Amino acid sequence: MEYFALYEAQGKPESDGVTHELIKFPNGHCSIRKVGRDGPLSESMHSSIGPWAEANEVYVAQSELVAKLKGQDTLAPVVIYDIGMGIAANALAAFETWSSLQLDRAIRPLHIFSFENDLSGIELALSSSREFSFLERHGSLAAELLTSGTVTLPDCRGGPGFRWTLVHGDFLKGPSRALAPEIIFYDFYSPAVSPELWSVDAFTRLRSVCGPVTVLVTYVAATAARSALLLAGFAVGQGSQTAAKRETTIAATEVTMLSQPLGREWLGKLSRSSRPLPADVDLQKRKKALETIERLSQFS
Repeated sequence: MEYFALYEAQGKPESDGVTHELIKFPNGHCSIRKVGRDGPLSESMHSSIGPWAEANEVYVAQSELVAKLKGQDTLAPVVIYDIGMGIAANALAAFETWSSLQLDRAIRPLHIFSFENDLSGIELALSSSREFSFLERHGSLAAELLTSGTVTLPDCRGGPGFRWTLVHGDFLKGPSRALAPEIIFYDFYSPAVSPELWSVDAFTRLRSVCGPVTVLVTYVAATAARSALLLAGFAVGQGSQTAAKRETTIAATEVTMLSQPLGREWLGKLSRSSRPLPADVDLQKRKKALETIERLSQFS
């Protein structure tokens, strides 16, 4: 796919010399992509539908955030782990959803923990906010998050209705255990670019901090990534289609939470795949891993 750089790369490079640049798709939507010492990566942070549509269609809608916020049996906060914050589209889509429901006095609070180890992407997006309408509306919240690390806003009752916390660093070194997530937005560069983030190890660490009813949503539908989720203890299902993706992925702590769990047809796809398993499953363990997946209760 052809991209068009609008500005020179800006932001604070990390020690490996990686920063970001703004790009434009032929349809006019903008995104961000990484630039390293050897030039730009071929992959952008978002698909051609743009970050805002992707945030609402893939993450907010599929996680059923509105229904969770309107839950009448508890006023405990809905906790979201926004893993791979990027330019904050997913987090701000969740915030806008919560804000739009404030006339409902029974709405639950919303707490978002955004994990990000490279802030140059969001810094560049904020400096170019005219290209991202959601940052024109909510850029002050994102800027405050980068400055103070936490944003808190009251709800219609005057309580702490919205809290947004930045967790700056590598989430693999220890995701927060303070509050178990009810929703996980998992939004990194693809397994081809960042295989370690789509591994059994990564998802096992994440599964260990989940609550009893946690749902994970991601744009990736690769067989190996779904295998990694299954081997880590998640139930895995087929997510919805977007204009740029034939399907996405939803995982959960219980298979009953999924409307379209992967079935035996998917096992056939697994057996035919040239890359059925993630990179951290070595050749000696491949047969055992495949047998483990086939024996999982969701396929019985």
